[in-house]
Amino acid sequence: MPRSTLFVFFTIAIWSSCESSPSSLQRKDKHLLTKFKNRKPEDSHRCKHKEKFYLDKDGDGWGNSKISKMSCGQTENYIKKSGDCDDNDSRVHPQQKSYFSIPRKNGSFDFDCDDKETIRLSTRAYCHLQEDNKGCKLASGWDISASQKIPSCGQPEKWAWNECRSEIIEPEPKPTKDASGQKTDITEETALLPESPEGEQNKTDNGENKDDKDDEDKQDKIKKVYSCWKGTLPWKKRQLCR
Repeated sequence: MPRSTLFVFFTIAIWSSCESSPSSLQRKDKHLLTKFKNRKPEDSHRCKHKEKFYLDKDGDGWGNSKISKMSCGQTENYIKKSGDCDDNDSRVHPQQKSYFSIPRKNGSFDFDCDDKETIRLSTRAYCHLQEDNKGCKLASGWDISASQKIPSCGQPEKWAWNECRSEIIEPEPKPTKDASGQKTDITEETALLPESPEGEQNKTDNGENKDDKDDEDKQDKIKKVYSCWKGTLPWKKRQLCR
């Protein structure tokens, strides 16, 4: 038999034996491969004491107290803090400082999980002058009467803001009479006075400066009048709560 024929025969025989039976390495590693595929995340790093973590579904940093698991470390969507009373609404969690006009899906306005609905705006708009006429007492708020109730959470109502405006009123110059008996103002009268040595014309009998004295008299006679002004929103404002 030719050598080439023998070589082909032995090659086919060896290939057939390899296909018919698995190697010893495959038989021994099969259970290790299965164990590796089914391993738990905690198995990769052993710890002595596991901690409790809570599901944070809405990503607000607070977990659902009713859904938790023990783990060696924090895993995805699980955190240490619990107490979220609505894990489907990121606006709702303990220590919430913001107020909202749109309720939760269940109709509640408790956004800080304290079992209460706390309103933010509780003042009625008012504005009146002080007794000494030195300013105003005012506040922006609901444009409602004293007999009307403060709007509840989410309820729309008219809103007004108030301002205190001041106006300075200066006294008008007093008219005087000249030698002919006709009225004239102070400036015209001053223009008819004879010239005097420099500085003497602005002196009083007591040696005081007339300009300074006139300024003091003018300051005493200046009046500052206050008035209240109210502006109203063209739309109704909703009550905010948390």
